[in-house]
Amino acid sequence: MKTIRHTATLFYYDGAQVFEARDAIGGHYIALMVEQGERGDRYLVAGVAPEQLRLFRAGLIDLMTLMNDRADSDWYIGTMDGDLKQP
Repeated sequence: MKTIRHTATLFYYDGAQVFEARDAIGGHYIALMVEQGERGDRYLVAGVAPEQLRLFRAGLIDLMTLMNDRADSDWYIGTMDGDLKQP
């Protein structure tokens, strides 16, 4: 099991729709809400390169490019129980 910690909310609408996160060793991740439920929100999570994340935050690439153009092809489904302050 991989654990990530919220670092910044990038899009908020009735909850964090898109946010960036880091893991224990400093890896960067982007998370997109795919389901909002009573037992917790579910997110599609993917590792991203810091440079790609910087370009996304600057508006130079779109979210689809960020999610598709990654060296690591693994995707994760994560569940968030509680608030964004917890891992």
